[in-house]
Amino acid sequence: MKRLSQLYDQLFEFEAVKQTKYYPIHKKLKFPGKNNGYDLVDWLMEKLEFRKGEFVLDAGCGTGNTLFRLAKEKCVKGKGISISKKEIEFANSWRAKENLKGEVEFRETSFDAPLKTKFNKIIAIESLKHSEQIKHTMENLADAISQNGKFIIIDDFLEIPSPIATKQKQLWNANGFVSLKEMIALLEENKAFEVVTYDLTSQVIQRPFSKLIFMLFWVRNIRFFAFGKFRLNLDIYLGGLLLELLYHKQQASYIAIIATKKFDNHD
Repeated sequence: MKRLSQLYDQLFEFEAVKQTKYYPIHKKLKFPGKNNGYDLVDWLMEKLEFRKGEFVLDAGCGTGNTLFRLAKEKCVKGKGISISKKEIEFANSWRAKENLKGEVEFRETSFDAPLKTKFNKIIAIESLKHSEQIKHTMENLADAISQNGKFIIIDDFLEIPSPIATKQKQLWNANGFVSLKEMIALLEENKAFEVVTYDLTSQVIQRPFSKLIFMLFWVRNIRFFAFGKFRLNLDIYLGGLLLELLYHKQQASYIAIIATKKFDNHD
């Protein structure tokens, strides 16, 4: 967990150099017929109804972009959690600037920590792959969703296990990088959720294969001489390149899962 926190803190430092405001932490997608400003959060707001006053958890909130947009555009209330101290500090600084202190809050904690309240919706975008015990994580989050609430998971999923995937998991501390079948099985335990999936794989932006191979060669070689934060940056970057390679080899897919909770054992 400590290494994962370091990874996200370092990723924040890298991204914050280019950003002056909170920003999406998920990958950029290309949607047919949509302009470059159309984002995954726009897609979500088209697919789902977010009602005024709903309570939403963003599990792996990054710098708060998703919750800020939902609070301002859909008038929801929300809580964001991340294990990155730097992301949470940044999100809370913007909560004050956006005048949203009564609407959203951000906490530095793991999504495996017990949740004391119920949420109408829980959103996990490209975060569950970093779970050290995915079954426990899913149980913890699922238990915090109210009856008829939604569990929204958008993430990379393994199509075919491979040495590339094993290395990618190691670099990104991504033990929860599993197949779609495994994720749905976790959701459907006790038949608690009704699951709908959307395949967004074709919307994932990829660089030319030849360029990707050149970059992999360059990063792998320079890592031998790197240490400290520079080595950590290279590890993060290499993990991203390997994930992209998995897409080129059709060994990974990008799927949105919208699961509706049909009953709650604790109600």
